[in-house]
Amino acid sequence: MLLKQKITLFLSSVILFVPIYVNPGTIVVVSGKATVDGRPLFWKNRDVNEQNNLVRFYPGVEYSFIGISKAGDYSSVWSGINSAGFAIVNSVSYDLEGPGSTGNGQFMKTMLSRCGSVDEFEARLLTTNTSGRATQANFGVIDALGNAAVFETGNTSYVRFNAADAPLKILYLKTQKILFYSGGERYLKYQMSRNIRITWLNGLIISSRRKM
Repeated sequence: MLLKQKITLFLSSVILFVPIYVNPGTIVVVSGKATVDGRPLFWKNRDVNEQNNLVRFYPGVEYSFIGISKAGDYSSVWSGINSAGFAIVNSVSYDLEGPGSTGNGQFMKTMLSRCGSVDEFEARLLTTNTSGRATQANFGVIDALGNAAVFETGNTSYVRFNAADAPLKILYLKTQKILFYSGGERYLKYQMSRNIRITWLNGLIISSRRKM
């Protein structure tokens, strides 16, 4: 009987700590060539424990903008759009080049303040390739000119992917990490992002005006 109890306890521990893959961030970037009104759009599933977030107006340097920040910490922005029509989201990717990713949110805030287009964003990346930046993220960006792209961005390098060049004119990016528990909020967000991915790739909601 004692042996049976030990086996049961061991199996219970295994079940509780089986690693599952979930998303610290999932983004979809859609070219205007795939939307009904010709305008680019994007979507982000932000998988974080912090639930106290808010939408805040920032005056900016060259452009004012609206961004999503953690309440009480306005040094970073995790998605936003500025007065020129330039917008940005991100998905963290720790396997990209460089030792640090602590500056992703600060970098996004600076880019919203200074960039008016996707090409201007790339120009800023070229400049900071030399000086370096604390970024390890995939940045999804769109602008009022109709451009839509994802930039795979390390500390001193980047790669650009244009949504218009993709077969379906859609870039879908999911970053995975392992969590040692199952169920709970993160698992539900994973399921939500997976379901929305299937809907997007089936072409059912490629419209900036259609409700999900």
